[in-house]
Formats: sequence, structure tokens, C-alpha cells
Amino acid sequence: MRRPSPADLGLLLLTSAVVVGAVKVVTHDPAPPAAAAVLPSATPTPTPTPSGTTEPQATGRLLLVGADLDPLSAPLGALGWTVDTVVPGSDALVEAAALEAVPETPALVAIEVPPGERTSERVTAAVTAVREAFPDAAVALVGPFDPEATATTGSVRAAAAELGVVFVDPVDEGWTDGLTSEQIATRLSASLGAALL
Repeated sequence: MRRPSPADLGLLLLTSAVVVGAVKVVTHDPAPPAAAAVLPSATPTPTPTPSGTTEPQATGRLLLVGADLDPLSAPLGALGWTVDTVVPGSDALVEAAALEAVPETPALVAIEVPPGERTSERVTAAVTAVREAFPDAAVALVGPFDPEATATTGSVRAAAAELGVVFVDPVDEGWTDGLTSEQIATRLSASLGAALL
């Protein structure tokens, strides 16, 4: 009797696999298994859509100090800020007595710095007065609205960095390019929101 060759053994294994597979197919129950039963698909809960009119989100109590900032109080209020204003001082950017008259503690104080001399000194005195009156309030300095006041703008920028407060440059932000009060308020609101972070 001859010995089976490796090819014969391979053929035998292949034949066995085919026979076993055929037996499984023939004896298999044609009904689908219970786990594969078709179930109604879950309908996702619809996401509510905005109704088209949304109230502005309150962004905090804001104190504005400055002649050019004062007209922005109403548009900022429409954006959700609760706005108080203080008339700037005659010698200082803000008088301590004016801060005492503010009805509630603001979350943020925005101080306009108009062109003038002794800018660093004026800014330091104003920020110090605000921090003494409202220790927890954030402070933002708004540079001059005058494109020609580059020296004052540079001094305010440097003082803001030294004092660790936000600086907003109206000229760089394009406020002096014929924008409406509402447009300026929208841009200022974004800048002031960053001051609260």
C-alpha cells in the first residue's frame, strides 16, 4: 500500500472542510435567530430649535467712564450689559467721589483715556481708584478715539500692560471709520467680554 503524499493529505483536509460546511448548511434552521428579530428603530428625540427671538444674555454689570463711552450705554444695554456711567473727572480720569455714587458694584469698569499729558500717571491713578472702590472688578482701558493721538495711545497701551488690565484701541478697532453706536458697542462688548475671562 502506498503512503499518502502531502498533496493527498491537503486534498483530504479540503474535502473534510467542504463536507462539514455542507452539513451545517443543510441542518441549519432557516428561521432567523431571535436576537436578529426586526425591532422598531428608536426615533431620536428632536433637538429643540430656537424660536427666532432670543433674549440677550446678561453679561454683567458694567461701569463706563468717559465722554465717548457714555453714548454707548444704551446699545451695550441692548446687548445684555447692565450699564452705569460716571462723568469723567476734570483733572483725573475718574474721581473717587464719583465711584462712591455708583449704585452697585460692577463686574467690569471701562475707562476712556482721552489725549493729554501725564498719561501713565493719569491711568495709574484711575486704575488704583477703581481697584480701591471695587476690588473684585475687572478693568479695561479704552484709548483715545482720536487717530492723531498716537503718543497717548502708546502710553495707555504700555500702562495697561504694566497694570495687568485689558487695553482696547478704538482706532485699531475701526471705531473711528464711521461706525454706528450699535456697531461700536458690539465690538466693545466682545473686547470687554475678554476682560472678564
